[in-house]
Amino acid sequence: MGKEGYFRIPSTDKATLEVFHRAQAMSEEVSSGAIRPFEALNKAIGTPEHSGGMRGCSAFSKKDNLYTREPRKSTSLAKGTSPEEEEKPCTLYSYTNIMMRVQVAEGRLLPSSQTVNNIPLAPDCYWVYVDRVSEQYRTWDTPRGVEELLVDVIGNVIQWPKVDVELRGQNNQPHRPCEPTSKEKVPSEMSGVGREPLLNKKHLDRLNDSERSVYEMLMLQPGDTHLFMLEHVDPWGTHAGEIKFSVSVGDILECLKREQLNISILKMYTWFCKEKLTNELNLENVITLDPDMVSLESIGMDKPRVINYLKMSFLSVDPTTYIVFPYIQGKHWAIMVVRVADYTIYYADSLNRRSSGIVYQIKGILNTALRHYLTEKKIKRDNPTFRWIELLCSKQEGDFECGYFSMLYMKGIITAIFKDENHRLPKRIEPVRRPYSEEEIAQVVKELMDFMELQLF
Repeated sequence: MGKEGYFRIPSTDKATLEVFHRAQAMSEEVSSGAIRPFEALNKAIGTPEHSGGMRGCSAFSKKDNLYTREPRKSTSLAKGTSPEEEEKPCTLYSYTNIMMRVQVAEGRLLPSSQTVNNIPLAPDCYWVYVDRVSEQYRTWDTPRGVEELLVDVIGNVIQWPKVDVELRGQNNQPHRPCEPTSKEKVPSEMSGVGREPLLNKKHLDRLNDSERSVYEMLMLQPGDTHLFMLEHVDPWGTHAGEIKFSVSVGDILECLKREQLNISILKMYTWFCKEKLTNELNLENVITLDPDMVSLESIGMDKPRVINYLKMSFLSVDPTTYIVFPYIQGKHWAIMVVRVADYTIYYADSLNRRSSGIVYQIKGILNTALRHYLTEKKIKRDNPTFRWIELLCSKQEGDFECGYFSMLYMKGIITAIFKDENHRLPKRIEPVRRPYSEEEIAQVVKELMDFMELQLF
């Protein structure tokens, strides 16, 4: 190897040079995704018997069923069918660790009757040919693969869960979910008849009118795992269509059962605060941020993007504005309130500060965003960091109430700023000496369900 970092092939080594030229000739096919890098190398070396790869499969599959003697083809494998007639363009989705549904790839839906590499199709999956993978998701695992990345399946056929495959309409029409087969279809007039209840009697008896109305809507849906895609893809304009705003049946049921809340529910309530609370109260010095953009997972996936989002949020409003957002670290929720004019961050945490450690992970991110903001505004400050003030607030007694407490914190913070004569945030969010009651939690869930019914159904 030379100093430039390249291998030097002696001109007398004709065999190696021949392999090199064959591999170089296939570089365009590799770049376009028509073949994978190791397949190009195998072809160049002349070992086609190893050009096939192992697909994601059951742990109980026998090795004889995982390999074929013939090289795997990168096209539709259905015999006797025309790809132009059978393959349908589709969009492929996957999930973040906090169960946010994201569009990760585009491909083609293949006939379900075919078998690939002697592996039968799982009943809850489609065969799809992967054409393209979004750049930021290339290192994600495939939905059903083991130690297999999305970048590795470009130009190949794999199994993909049915609920995460959407057909792409013609003439740039919106995406629509793949239709279930005749055996899977559920009558649209279903109102609990012929279907197991989604909640038990104990939970049903506790529902208020708003919750029951949403529950009846859920019972009309064609499946427990289907996602409802909202018309407002992104109320904050932060994702530019990359992530569609969605709430699953399971997310809503967790809220109705008073279980631990997913990020989609807090994201919906933050939207509710943005659209309803601040607009009705006509508060000009309060805005909300997208909790998905500032979550610990988003920081881990793309820290520069999160910092830039925070910086642009600081720049887009008056420095005296209170910037409110829920923040999730692990499975724990808290509320952050940023006021750039005071270089202060207030936070409401339903756990004891020492036991939750909620500020430590996001502290550096917010300070970095502040430094970028000061640079942009050409403001010099000896100590370009935020000071942190913990708000006096109600504390939870159980293990899962943080999401509900965070919704109540947001409501309490916005209401307190509105009631203050100078629209300033007090350092106490009542009640302080007791946890929120079941009635208070039920009321904030009712407000959310009323808003959700308007947006989802």
